[in-house]
Amino acid sequence: MNKDTIGGAIGVVWTMLMVLLLITSIVKGCADDPGPKTYEGTTETNSDLDWQVKWTGKQELRKTLRDPDSLQIISETTKPDGPGRTIYRCHYRAKNGFGGYQDDTFSIRVNH
Repeated sequence: MNKDTIGGAIGVVWTMLMVLLLITSIVKGCADDPGPKTYEGTTETNSDLDWQVKWTGKQELRKTLRDPDSLQIISETTKPDGPGRTIYRCHYRAKNGFGGYQDDTFSIRVNH
């Protein structure tokens, strides 16, 4: 065998190993998904409840802003806080009284 044939064979084997590794990673990631979670005392799934809490939290945040249309959510989280309660927390950017943008955080306990 010459160098070109050996180099080509190594390239093919390398490519096949990378494809196999990618497929294995995808399948393993899907298998580890435990499915929807439920909060204590409620039958709503995690995603349904999170959506409701985030929506309520954003509405309450908008009420506190000078220019609610300028709201830009940077990150947001929800955390259970006992039966029927969830804490909504977000890091956001919005216009201040001088027209400039300011980063801040907002937290609220949402009853559901």
